[in-house]
This record gives sequence, C-alpha cells and structure tokens, in this order.
Amino acid sequence: PSRGHLKCYTTRDPRSRARYTLTLQAGVAGFTNETGCKLQARAKELCVEVTKQHVVPQPPGGGPSPGPSTGAKLLSYRLKCPAQSPPAVNATDQFGPGLFPPRKAAGLLAPASPSGAFLDGSPVF
Repeated sequence: PSRGHLKCYTTRDPRSRARYTLTLQAGVAGFTNETGCKLQARAKELCVEVTKQHVVPQPPGGGPSPGPSTGAKLLSYRLKCPAQSPPAVNATDQFGPGLFPPRKAAGLLAPASPSGAFLDGSPVF
C-alpha cells in the first residue's frame, strides 16, 4: 500500500474569526519567501492521512516514495499573498511527470492535534 497521502474534507470552523499577517519562509530551492501574507483563521478543510490502494488503471509510477504512516491531521486555511512569479517546477509523482507553473500561494496546511496543541504545549500555529 501507498502511505502518506492526504484526503481532505470540507469543514465548518466553529471558532471566532481571527486575522493574521505572516511571512512564509521558503523551504524549497527556487522559491522565495512570501511576505505580507494574510490568513483568516477559519479552517476550510480538514485533511487526514490515508492509504491509497486499488488504483485503476495502474499509475505510471515514479516520484518519491511516500513517508511512513504517522496518522497526520492538518487544517487547511485560505491564504492571500502578494503576487510573485516563482519558476515552473518539474515534478513527478505516482501519476507521472509534469511541468507545474505556480500561480499564487492560495492555502496553508497547518499540522493539528486532537487537543489543539502539540505535545510540547506549543500552539498549532
């Protein structure tokens, strides 16, 4: 089985609206830091790790191996950042290779825990 995939559900966030301004530090070569981004803390999706099986037709393969199953949970937030022009990215996953030109940062996936805080007590953000 192929672990490390995410399935996302739409959700309705019951928390009060809160607005944040943030900088996203690039962690991938060729991408620049995104400054002046705005996030409204009302989650739009809840994503959970799944195992993908029985895909028909069989994908062409390739790409990195999925990581170990960790029972990941993430919340997806809508993000608005000033326009940038990151370079197109050649990428390959199990569905094959492609050239992907990024248009704009549109969302942020934040790790979540059942209690709303990580095990060390730090907040989700």
